[in-house]
Amino acid sequence: PETASVAELPVVAEPPGRSSWIGYLCGGTSWVTSTIVLAFLPITVADRFGSESLLVNSAVILVFAGAAAGQFLLYSAEHLRRTTALAMTFMAGGLGMLVAGVLTGSLALDLAASAVVGLGQGAGYRLGLRVVTRGAPPIRQGALAARYAWLSYGSTAITVGVVGLVSG
Repeated sequence: PETASVAELPVVAEPPGRSSWIGYLCGGTSWVTSTIVLAFLPITVADRFGSESLLVNSAVILVFAGAAAGQFLLYSAEHLRRTTALAMTFMAGGLGMLVAGVLTGSLALDLAASAVVGLGQGAGYRLGLRVVTRGAPPIRQGALAARYAWLSYGSTAITVGVVGLVSG
């Protein structure tokens, strides 16, 4: 049988498969939600309560980061579809809670929203990458992961730009 060296193989990623768009959506959503929580919510808390305390203003970030780090305890690696849907549900629900917290001025709701978004974000990025690279040969996984990261992080840049334009 013929063998090929790595240098002879094309380096472009394969076109996305049928379910790849779900992975890209999950990765992009995970970074959009984290951008909103990490960039928008601390400023909102500081403005709302007139607080100059770094601890109070960054409490939402600490809760978000703890939940995102702890998400490994919640999700099963064996049920990719179910856990990806659960992560997306947490992110969407958390954003709804965030809007309600901002509208009502409730710090408790802001903190709860940060936790719920964090549970979705941590898993959303990880599971989205699994969906995109699943079944690809090892030599292709790097190219697919690079495209995934580019699209996911690109969604963050767009979110920051849009929030900046909206907030004036």
